[in-house]
Amino acid sequence: MDRLLLRLRYIFLGLFVLGAAASWGYQIFYVQPYNKCIIARHWWDKDTRTCATPVSITRFTGRPLPAGAQPAP
Repeated sequence: MDRLLLRLRYIFLGLFVLGAAASWGYQIFYVQPYNKCIIARHWWDKDTRTCATPVSITRFTGRPLPAGAQPAP
């Protein structure tokens, strides 16, 4: 009986460590890049996990913005 409890203790400890590492990895590789992109006021693409800088269409067309419109940063 003692061997069974010892084995279960190690199994649950291993599952806890694995879950904690998975949660930490998710924060580092998925949540932090998203938050950095949003704070910088850029566009986040969740499919490719890329942060893109918005560009005003007036840079390409040369046409002026309508009255009251704000250019992209």
